[in-house]
Amino acid sequence: VGTPSKSSLPMKPYNAGDIATVMPQNSPTSVERLLSVLPARIRCIADCPIRIERLQPDASYWPECCTLRGLLTYCADINGRPEREFLRSLSVFIDQSQPSGKAQAAKLVQLSETAGAA
Repeated sequence: VGTPSKSSLPMKPYNAGDIATVMPQNSPTSVERLLSVLPARIRCIADCPIRIERLQPDASYWPECCTLRGLLTYCADINGRPEREFLRSLSVFIDQSQPSGKAQAAKLVQLSETAGAA
């Protein structure tokens, strides 16, 4: 495996104060493991193209068109610890009509609270 030549890399302007982000890709095993616990209606579309609409121009470097599998492989940190705010925001999507729905939502809210956190 060689290193790309300088001339083959796209050049982006760099200004003082700019920040670079390096996102390593997730392993196919990790992505498959995550997909395996998602509902079947989501798993079945893992390889279908989806479009991502940016609310602000240049808000992120996520692709405009990709697949869920591609997002999970190249864009999402699926092995890291989720932020507390993210856990709280997930709680509103829990189907509380399911037998354990209310308990799952409450657990996500509990995990998102800072009381007793180290």
